[in-house]
Amino acid sequence: MLSRKKGPSTERPAGEGRVTYLDASTRVEGTLASEAAVRMDGSFRGDIHCQGELIVGPSGQVEGDVWAQGAQISGRFRGKLIAEGTVILRRGSRFEGELHYRDLVVEEGAHLVGTFQRLEEEPLEAGTPVGTAGDFYARRIGRNREESEVAKEGTDTEMPNEGGVS
Repeated sequence: MLSRKKGPSTERPAGEGRVTYLDASTRVEGTLASEAAVRMDGSFRGDIHCQGELIVGPSGQVEGDVWAQGAQISGRFRGKLIAEGTVILRRGSRFEGELHYRDLVVEEGAHLVGTFQRLEEEPLEAGTPVGTAGDFYARRIGRNREESEVAKEGTDTEMPNEGGVS
């Protein structure tokens, strides 16, 4: 009688290693939900909800609202992108709209026009209002100013006058 040894499982979690692909000759309008990564080399207009990464190839065009784990944009994106991980805007890409990200990489030659917001620990819900880039910098400058004032308060100690000079 033959028996099999039970080794480590080769089953993958839902969506791992799979890609939903839209090639350059395809044009789609509607809503796309995928448990896998999504690669767009064609044209897509609508909403995308993917549990993997959104990849927009150099010939790809996406217009709409997207919720994804991460994104790599080499083509054109117009709309709102919420990525719980890293967003990479590749050289020659064009992003227009609202960007919410955990980490952002912008290569030289990429174009970014719109508003952006770094996600904190909790992911954003769809429809969350976002400030402008100016608001972001104003908050950042204000926070830095407060941090530097606190740091100064902690280091402002009087030195004893040992040399007799006033």
